[in-house]
Amino acid sequence: MGRSVDAIRNFTIQNKMDGSGDHEVILSDTDHEETSWTYSSVSNVYDFFEKAGMDTITAQTLLPQYSEGIVFDLLLEEQEINFLKNLTPPSICLELMEKYELLKKAKENEPNMEFKMEWLKDKWSRGFYVFIND
Repeated sequence: MGRSVDAIRNFTIQNKMDGSGDHEVILSDTDHEETSWTYSSVSNVYDFFEKAGMDTITAQTLLPQYSEGIVFDLLLEEQEINFLKNLTPPSICLELMEKYELLKKAKENEPNMEFKMEWLKDKWSRGFYVFIND
């Protein structure tokens, strides 16, 4: 069993035009990428962030988690809308990655983290917002 790691960009949250007041995400297939990490891998990533000197709030800012699971093909609830609207911009994530030298530290001390840090950097470099989506 794993946890979904979603990367989205160029998305819009809009009211459905049917007068219901419901909201939906407008997102093309090329603007959504995802992978799956095991529960222990996600825990290891946050442990790695902590070892790199990050506090919990910064770690959650860098890689937030949505525990209810957002399904992009369905209507959004208010808490999902708020979560998506408050995702950390990719440029800020790249700055945090650089500030805490995550890629360097992964290469030097945590080889099993190197792939995940490179994956995150690639997504942020291409303008994706990344989050854990249970």
